[in-house]
Amino acid sequence: MYFHFHAGTGWTCELSIDGSWVQGPEVFDPSSITFHMTGSLIVHPGNLTAGQKRDCVDFFTGGVDGSTSFSNVDTFIPAAPGHYNIDPGVVFPGAVGEFNFTVKQIP
Repeated sequence: MYFHFHAGTGWTCELSIDGSWVQGPEVFDPSSITFHMTGSLIVHPGNLTAGQKRDCVDFFTGGVDGSTSFSNVDTFIPAAPGHYNIDPGVVFPGAVGEFNFTVKQIP
């Protein structure tokens, strides 16, 4: 995951995510099935302030404490084959970047 806010805000973050996936109902639309993750992550770059790291982690996990371990986080990635482009500004006004996902079913 990678995102940043408009120029002048001063920081960009990237997460390296290691976890396992399950399928479950989407948080906002329970009739949609999405991938949910449990695992841990590392924030890059290392020179971010503690607050920036916390904000980056909480963006992905939906948490408020900056914990790098997480459980059952709804990724909002549809659990169906296809390519998906999600504009982060839809969920987080002012955020720019890319959320591109390709889901491939492996028989």
